[in-house]
Amino acid sequence: MYHLATGAELTAAELTNDGVKGDGDIHVGTMHHFKGLEYQRLAIVGARDGVIPRASVVQRYRGTDPRRRARDTLRVNWYGKASPYLPG
Repeated sequence: MYHLATGAELTAAELTNDGVKGDGDIHVGTMHHFKGLEYQRLAIVGARDGVIPRASVVQRYRGTDPRRRARDTLRVNWYGKASPYLPG
């Protein structure tokens, strides 16, 4: 279960292998659970070097996986050293 603390009284629902669990306003899950889905707005949190991408993924999909994008808005944050996929 995910906990979302906001002052806006928003609720969160977990995105699982079986779909959305709960009826929250915001869907929270791993990047693997979001793959293939389309959302108007998407936030990726913790996109730091060594986490995004994992070394095994870089070697396997470099040059073969087409670019994926959020439909309207994408926000990305990180801590420490940013992922090499993020612009400087």
